[in-house]
Amino acid sequence: MHKNDIQSALGGGTLCVGGFSGVFSALLRAARRRAAADERPEVQAALLLTESTEFERFMTALALAFDEAAQAGSVCVRFGALEGALLLADALSRETAEARDEADRDGEAQSVPLDAAALVETYFEGGSLESFPAALRRIKRPTVEAGLRVLKTLSLAGELSALEALSAAKAGAVGAHAQLERAAIRAAASSAAAPFVIDAARGGRIKRRGDIGEAVLRKGRISDREFEASRLYLAREALEELELARRLLQFYLLPQRRLRAESLERVNALAQSLGADELQRKALELALKRRFAVISGGPGTGKTTTVVQILECLFAEKPELRVALAAPTGKAASRMRQSIMLSLASPKLAANLPHVAAVVAADATREPEHQAIRERTIHKWLVSRTSNGRRPSEDNPLEADVLIIDEASMVDIHLAARLLRAVSLETRLIILGDKHQLAAVGPGAVFADISDEGGALGAAVVTLKTSRRFPEDTVIGRLAKAINHELEEIPAPRSGAAADVPEEPSLFDEGEREGDVFEAVKRLFATPADGRYSVTRYDEPFDGASGLSKSAALWLDEKFECYCGALSGYLEAVRRNARPETIELQWRSLWSTLESFRALTAQRRGPMSVEAVNAYFETKLRDRLLSEGWLDERLDLENWPGRVVIVRRNDDMLGVFNGDIGIVVPERGKDGKFAHVVRFGEVGRRLPPALLPPADTAFAMTIHQSQGSEFEDVAVFLPVNPMSGLATRELLYTGVTRTKRSVAVFGSDAALRRAVETPTSREGGLAERLASGLKKAKKARKSA
Repeated sequence: MHKNDIQSALGGGTLCVGGFSGVFSALLRAARRRAAADERPEVQAALLLTESTEFERFMTALALAFDEAAQAGSVCVRFGALEGALLLADALSRETAEARDEADRDGEAQSVPLDAAALVETYFEGGSLESFPAALRRIKRPTVEAGLRVLKTLSLAGELSALEALSAAKAGAVGAHAQLERAAIRAAASSAAAPFVIDAARGGRIKRRGDIGEAVLRKGRISDREFEASRLYLAREALEELELARRLLQFYLLPQRRLRAESLERVNALAQSLGADELQRKALELALKRRFAVISGGPGTGKTTTVVQILECLFAEKPELRVALAAPTGKAASRMRQSIMLSLASPKLAANLPHVAAVVAADATREPEHQAIRERTIHKWLVSRTSNGRRPSEDNPLEADVLIIDEASMVDIHLAARLLRAVSLETRLIILGDKHQLAAVGPGAVFADISDEGGALGAAVVTLKTSRRFPEDTVIGRLAKAINHELEEIPAPRSGAAADVPEEPSLFDEGEREGDVFEAVKRLFATPADGRYSVTRYDEPFDGASGLSKSAALWLDEKFECYCGALSGYLEAVRRNARPETIELQWRSLWSTLESFRALTAQRRGPMSVEAVNAYFETKLRDRLLSEGWLDERLDLENWPGRVVIVRRNDDMLGVFNGDIGIVVPERGKDGKFAHVVRFGEVGRRLPPALLPPADTAFAMTIHQSQGSEFEDVAVFLPVNPMSGLATRELLYTGVTRTKRSVAVFGSDAALRRAVETPTSREGGLAERLASGLKKAKKARKSA
């Protein structure tokens, strides 16, 4: 399989694939062209791996490495990971050849997986791991240097010509060279070369501290952070990372303003009257001085309250401001407006927010497009046409004086680059998020890179630390810190805990063993209830029939009885045709009961998953409804009283968004007949089930979906397989911190240890590019 075969397979002389799947698909199509005489897929895959020219072996390794990067959410591939993939590709090649030869001798077709991920999984979990050392000894190690010779013909013309132009222009990112930089981006984007970009900023040499083959063996995976080297990108990700760094630096380097005396007095008065702590006050002042501010903080630390105070100060100075509220999901976007309305509904807060109150009151009389405060998803903002009828772009920016982005940890590099490209430097940009929460589903760790107080943008970052959801000294607060490896002490057990634990707490520092942190987390789970706050953990096998452990079923049974009690009260009020205010009171009780608890899982399917919890809860509820005469199994197949649903797609016309939660309930019409409607407690909508956008049952939800939510009692279901990539520190932290009172964690010691000791690690160069660009910009200013 030659380079020209791949190019031909893609339909021309230009390689232009958008990700790992495109890379491997190109390889597979080329292999199929070579195997046209034999249409068996297993033979085609075998040809791909066994007719191993230098180019084929390297491209197979490239596909394996990019697959690992894609699964990890990385933006690029380190060359250390690539060399490990080369070893694996050659070993796979030999084993596949041997298996094919044996199958041919036996007259049977040998099944071979058709994608790189399956190849790796089959290799390491298929019982052949023991043969890998011998395979490594037999092969002649393919070198990265040989692969680089291939990449030279597949990377952007001149390797880094366009990127070097960008780097040279970085020093003038806020000056006269911005036009040059845009030209370089266009030149790179329109390049007729293949999509690979070599970032040789480190000189292109592999800095190896150990044997990569052993690292592949030890970890059972390709990548290893011990090996630092240059990076390999697909062109799209490389250019987006560069452009995002450029745009962030442009905002960061905008001149600050000095606050006038009356503005400082307003800041002081707000902070004092609303009980803001020193960090909240700092965030308020920072956002008024700078046109770019990042406010980070855990749950309940007052990020949205601080934003309302910022708006009060800004509206006091300029009442006609246009404010855009944006978030990755419709639910998160609408929640920001709800936070503003809740602040105005609070007697303590409303008295100190007269300018925000005046704007909100005026908005109530305006058409949505002309309101001063508008909320939309980031995607919706990017497709909403401006007053000139065009979509937002660099030449036609969003029409907003203030842009506030919430839940920014969920924003990947693609979305961040698109958004900042469409925001004017005249717009005040405020970014909110929690750097410890789960990263975006797409590639990159944008918020983690920009919210680092020790990073390039640190002067524009404030991290709020005092939680109002649960105090730091409670067991939940200490557990959250321990999961993040931020707890200063390993707490000694209280009475009733294990007797072999040291009486005095011991300190653990960054250099100490991960096991100490894991033991500290386990010990906290054994801590008795701390007033109204409690944490518990259960390590039990799941039942094969229900997919749930006995303790998980008992937790759900308790919540089921509470929910059924509230639902019965509502149904009885509707059945006896009670007064509207009585029915409304019962509805509020039902909604508050639902919002008081939630089961949060790592997995959608399988045991201890969303699917298992929903099936268990749904079966019990349908049986109860059937016994009480509220369910007709012939008619109510999908929508029945009490079913909780979560919307999966935004629908502006209906006013519901992805992530909105509703309950199916009966209502009596004017003709006296019952009809089902879906009521959304947070957004106040009623919809007939027939008009509902795509939706799923939601007695449980994934931990990813729960970001930004809070509940009184939470159950966190860890992955059943402790080696699952879902078992991460960020997932455990996000699940635990959704609670306001109690959390029960269901999972084995192995899964808990894996989660505590495995932070999400994403390869990318955004932080380095920001630091490098800032250094060059400062140097250019000095020389000017």
